[in-house]
Amino acid sequence: MAARHLLATVLLISAIGSAPNGRAQIASPGNAGQNSGNNAFGSSTTSVGTPNFTQGLVTPLVAEISIQPDGTIVASPEIIEAVQLAIRSAIARPDAQILASIIDQPGLLPADRSVSGTPEQLQTSGLSEQNSQQLLRAMEGLGGQPTLTQLSQAITIFNQITTTASPDLRATLAANPVFIAISTTLRAARMAVTEKS
Repeated sequence: MAARHLLATVLLISAIGSAPNGRAQIASPGNAGQNSGNNAFGSSTTSVGTPNFTQGLVTPLVAEISIQPDGTIVASPEIIEAVQLAIRSAIARPDAQILASIIDQPGLLPADRSVSGTPEQLQTSGLSEQNSQQLLRAMEGLGGQPTLTQLSQAITIFNQITTTASPDLRATLAANPVFIAISTTLRAARMAVTEKS
């Protein structure tokens, strides 16, 4: 039970809500407000209570962030700059330096196994090869993205892993240096979005 609490503490970035199963999730720029019961921007409800979305409209999440019709999450230059600075600051910390080469240079996986933060390092904790690769691919090049789309995808994958993991897997992931580095980096990036929006 203590490991579950530790992991929830490590993973909680911005509590907009929690998963239906009670586990903490990181709010991504693309899922902000989904747990609030009413997303005031871009959606309405029909008389039978089903979502009624208009295709092709830009959906503002907050004044400075919106989702384009193609799914791209765009933000003001100030938010993008703050996110990039937060990511750079996070990977400069000793507990997240293991990700620096992946975040700075997209395309290293799976070709260059000499870099730190490889899928195998996550798999030593019991994370599946597929989840390990998905999560690290979402982190690749994250520090230089012109939109928040990839950050949202990384947070979504991270949340999916943490909410579906068994208690034993959560305990081992909470002690895995690569997973801790990913959590630290995503937490810093998400906090930058929160502070600037």
